[in-house]
Amino acid sequence: MEGGLFSFVLLCTVWLNVEALFVSIPQKAYDVARGGSVTIPCTFKTPVQNPTAAVIIWSRKPDQPDAENVAILTYFYPDESFDLAERFDPTRFSIEANVQTGQANLLLKSLKLEDSMLYECQVQIRGDTTGNKAAITNVMVWVPPTKPICNVQGKPEYGQNINLTCVSEEASPSPTYKWESYDVQNNLRPLDPQSTVNGGILSLFDVTKEMSGYYVCTSTNKVGSASSNFTLSIVSLPPTKPILNVQGKPEYGQNINLTCVSEEASPSPTYKWESYDVLNNLRPLDPKSTVNGGILSLFNVTKETLGYYVCTSTNKVGSASSNFTLSILSPSMNVNSIAGIIGGVAAVLILLVIIICCCYWRKKKQQEEAYVMGVRD
Repeated sequence: MEGGLFSFVLLCTVWLNVEALFVSIPQKAYDVARGGSVTIPCTFKTPVQNPTAAVIIWSRKPDQPDAENVAILTYFYPDESFDLAERFDPTRFSIEANVQTGQANLLLKSLKLEDSMLYECQVQIRGDTTGNKAAITNVMVWVPPTKPICNVQGKPEYGQNINLTCVSEEASPSPTYKWESYDVQNNLRPLDPQSTVNGGILSLFDVTKEMSGYYVCTSTNKVGSASSNFTLSIVSLPPTKPILNVQGKPEYGQNINLTCVSEEASPSPTYKWESYDVLNNLRPLDPKSTVNGGILSLFNVTKETLGYYVCTSTNKVGSASSNFTLSILSPSMNVNSIAGIIGGVAAVLILLVIIICCCYWRKKKQQEEAYVMGVRD
């Protein structure tokens, strides 16, 4: 039973090959170096003896979903002539055809990278409307990688994460990338164990000065390779002397901020505050105070808050300190308060003058009365 089925399928295949048009291209793909030439063979078989008319169409399209065919040329038989589409160069695209022998070869010359596409050979024979009328192949134009362009993404500073990028602007097929690292004495060394490589991107994490050196990226495909190198310098700066300031009024009962900042430091520094009393004895910071980076916040300040304050800025490279004296002032009086006090004092003075005057006139009157009584006696 199985043998009979196989024989039936074989007979159908032979019958189709004899009774229907069959177009074929011997290879699924053709690899050509840029600037080179290639002939893409296209053969066809037809049951029509001595065809009197035929049309051969060569077209191409990008190897992408939903891409549309673009006609390159159309060959006519028995004229034995062809029309080349306007956008194509006649010195680069032509056809070698023979309808009687079933030949429809496409000739490509001086190939460019953009010529990498799918190419289709389609044949139409008068009197033969069935069968396989077209065949497709892939033309890949090979281009060696151009010299890679290397860049740094991120700040090459202590403790930062950075990416070293490497890309060849031209390469076909797409290249692979390899990274190598050399120390400042130009000795080859392994890549940092925490680093990762993804295509042409080398990611370095929490960088240190030990990662400084030379980095080489090599781009490679089937046609050739190219390399680029650059020097990576991890910037390291000890903190500059911190600048200290007071935000707010340093008066009894007020809330104030003591600020501390180093204008330059790499990596970014941490800040530490210390407090000393007026006798220069180290003391704990006020328990109600808070520290946020270089900002020391003091609340409801009193005379006990007086003293010396020291801020130290520190990173992996070094440290620097600054200090200043904090003096807490008595609460300031506003204009209304001063006016009220002056008014009160003035009122008291006026009252005293009135009292003194009254006493004076009263005493003078008593003296006059005593004098009058003495005269009468």
